[in-house]
Amino acid sequence: MAKIGNFVAGPAGNIVWGRLPVGCALCWKGLKTVVFITGLCNVKCYYCPISFERRGRDITYVNERRFGKIRDLIMEIEISKSEGISITGGEPALRAARVLRVVEAVKREFGRGFHIHLYTSGVGLTGNILENWWSRGIDEIRFHVVSQKTLELVEKALELGSWDVGVEIPVLPGSETYIMRLIRILQDLKVKFINLNEMEITESNAENLLLRGFKLGDRSPTSVEGSHETALKVLKKCVEEGVTIGVHYCTARYKDAVQTRMRFLVRGNSVKSVFEETLSSGLLRKAVLKVGVKEAPEIISFLHDKRIMFDALKESRDVVELVVHPSNLRDLLSFAKISGKIALAYEYPIEPRMRVIEEVVW
Repeated sequence: MAKIGNFVAGPAGNIVWGRLPVGCALCWKGLKTVVFITGLCNVKCYYCPISFERRGRDITYVNERRFGKIRDLIMEIEISKSEGISITGGEPALRAARVLRVVEAVKREFGRGFHIHLYTSGVGLTGNILENWWSRGIDEIRFHVVSQKTLELVEKALELGSWDVGVEIPVLPGSETYIMRLIRILQDLKVKFINLNEMEITESNAENLLLRGFKLGDRSPTSVEGSHETALKVLKKCVEEGVTIGVHYCTARYKDAVQTRMRFLVRGNSVKSVFEETLSSGLLRKAVLKVGVKEAPEIISFLHDKRIMFDALKESRDVVELVVHPSNLRDLLSFAKISGKIALAYEYPIEPRMRVIEEVVW
């Protein structure tokens, strides 16, 4: 992070005025696991970016993988080397008991210092649920303000004390007056922070946004035109008024360039095999050779003679995929009898693995 005037400049254009929420600080380092608790939600926000695959379905994900058992969740957190989780949806309040099971399990497994933050619009959230979440160990709660009722719940959350209460909203182009009015209210309530997210166009909300006159901007593949400029106006106003709560502007570019990449980097270093290397992009790379079943024994003998470690995978009845570390690519190319395809394979370090591209070199 770099200090620029009154602000702290974060990765990929993020800007912070005041205190950065703990959940965000861990996210910047790739140390947060995302727990998607349900796709159910009673609020039909036209700008909701949740994918069609998850929206409206009562399903659970931990990072990119479905999970049903708590043990699967714990294993993913361990593999990802996370120091906290973010619980999101949908609306977590609609599956409040499920949230409690997750919170209790991770606190028991990783200790009270393991950080948990949760997002909610407050729809379906009662004072009793709120108190249970607080008492069981949620460290940070973020409200998406959709009505006056949400603000009333913010006040209830603040009365409980000993957790960080904040607000997180998308920056609609031209909404600086509304956002500043909200910030003044939150400041009076002594809320810790507000997160401002650059508005994004996704596959699932594109039709709704375009019909309302929003346009795709040129700052990133998903940014909405005018959202960034509105956020900058809000930040300027925060300086002029001496706003005392933390204000964090999170850019659309950050999601891919930092958030996902950093998490993949940490997870990739954790799960990579002896045949793979982690790239700065977060991808894993390995050298692969696809040959016919009849040719494979001769090539395997060559690899043994060269003392090159390899893995052999049966791709089909007729094809074998031999995998070696990229540093051994030159040795493979030196074997003149190879008639198969040699490539560098790039994969996301997720479960199950996802191969992004094969760069053919022979």
